[in-house]
Amino acid sequence: MENILNILAQFGIGLLGILIYNVIAFRKYLKKPLIKDIGHNVFWQSIWIESRFIWIWTAIVIFLLGLMINIMPESADLIKEFFGWDIAGNLKAFLLLGFSISAGFDKEKK
Repeated sequence: MENILNILAQFGIGLLGILIYNVIAFRKYLKKPLIKDIGHNVFWQSIWIESRFIWIWTAIVIFLLGLMINIMPESADLIKEFFGWDIAGNLKAFLLLGFSISAGFDKEKK
């Protein structure tokens, strides 16, 4: 039961990182002339329609990393050696992981 709660906490914090980055990245749309339905069309278009596959892929990566670390704790050392990410038992690392993966994709889109 504890592993399930850890996985859900890591996943939730990772999703929060994704959301925070995308809301911050939305500022580039505020420079455009405001239209009367900016809250619906522009926001929805930029946050979900253009980025939905990136959101889904990033969420899957975060979930699988959390699952792997909780099922096989020694895999955290392998992830640290291979990627340089020290995410074992560290919720802040999952927040930054969601944030940084989203930022990496945002730079690729430009």
